[in-house]
Amino acid sequence: MLHRFRDGESSVNAFLEDYAFFVWGLVELYETTFDPKYLEMAREMTGDQITHFWDESEGAFFFTAHDSEDLLVRKKEVYDGAIPSGNSVSMLNLIRLARLLGDNELESKADIIGKAFSHEISRMQTAYSFMLVALDYALGPSHEIVVAGETNSEDTMAMLRSLRERFLPSTVVLLRTGGEVSKQLDSLAPFSKFMDTVNGEATAHVCTNHNCKLPTNDVGRILSLLGEHQVVSK
Repeated sequence: MLHRFRDGESSVNAFLEDYAFFVWGLVELYETTFDPKYLEMAREMTGDQITHFWDESEGAFFFTAHDSEDLLVRKKEVYDGAIPSGNSVSMLNLIRLARLLGDNELESKADIIGKAFSHEISRMQTAYSFMLVALDYALGPSHEIVVAGETNSEDTMAMLRSLRERFLPSTVVLLRTGGEVSKQLDSLAPFSKFMDTVNGEATAHVCTNHNCKLPTNDVGRILSLLGEHQVVSK
């Protein structure tokens, strides 16, 4: 990845923030469109980020890649100003991808980032607001939801709509619609392979901190498992 494009020319090796924010966008695109290609791209870009920026000796990410121009010091940034730092965004990315893919190795990387900066954070919490968002997600409770149903069917859309209408910051959602999409998810997120529809209706498989409950076709039951309440219009 390169950092700059202007007047038809691309140049400058990408920095940590370029990877972190791009992966963040890909995860958001997946949960908006449920097109597995974005989830696959996020996984691949995260792998590249770890290869080029990860500090194997002390943990967390350097600001510059290992193959960038030689510097006296490869620094690590974690301060969250007007724009969150690359390490803070990366920690949240790693947790969300770990939950979407069922990849414990990514989650362990996120844990290492939190520990690497724990001393600085404990001294001045307000300077690391986005890192605290990631820490809050890691500490839980958090939820993983796999919705299985036909594409664009009313019951599937109603289930997704009930989730999108609420602020659920520590929740990830996968959508299995059968066919090629489910085949791709079998490869990307093997844990979801057997989470199918029940009684031929849209079905939600709700997990809390990796502990999955019985599948349900009922929107009210989904919200109850998430600690939410259904609003009934009069």
